[in-house]
Amino acid sequence: MDSHAAITAHYSIKLEDGNEVMKNCLISFRVLHGSHTGGHLAEKFLEVIDELGIADRVCNHFCFVF
Repeated sequence: MDSHAAITAHYSIKLEDGNEVMKNCLISFRVLHGSHTGGHLAEKFLEVIDELGIADRVCNHFCFVF
C-alpha cells in the first residue's frame, strides 16, 4: 500500500470592484515514501513550496524551525 500526501492552498484575491473572494486549490498530490513524522512531512511540504516558487508567500505567515 502506498501513502499519499495532498497540499491545498487557501487564499483571497481582490476583484476589480474592490471585493475580496476566498479561493482554494490543490497544489500537490504525491506518493509519500518513508516515515510520517512531523519532520519528514515538513521536509516534503517545504520541497513543494520551493518547487512552486511560493515560499516567500507562505513563509511570511507560517515558518518551520528545524
